[in-house]
Amino acid sequence: MGERFYIGSNLAVIEMMMCLGMILKTFDIQKVDNQKAQMDVSIYLRMKHGLKLVLIEKSI
Repeated sequence: MGERFYIGSNLAVIEMMMCLGMILKTFDIQKVDNQKAQMDVSIYLRMKHGLKLVLIEKSI
């Protein structure tokens, strides 16, 4: 991890996973129409202009 280490990093990852789980439970996620996926080549692979999504509330 390098020289600097955040003592609460494990808890932060668990909280992020819980929040993502709550979002996925509540919403359907769809990609915005007419959007082309382009990759940005660098040290790590990422979307060139991001990925636009729409959240649609699930009917319970």
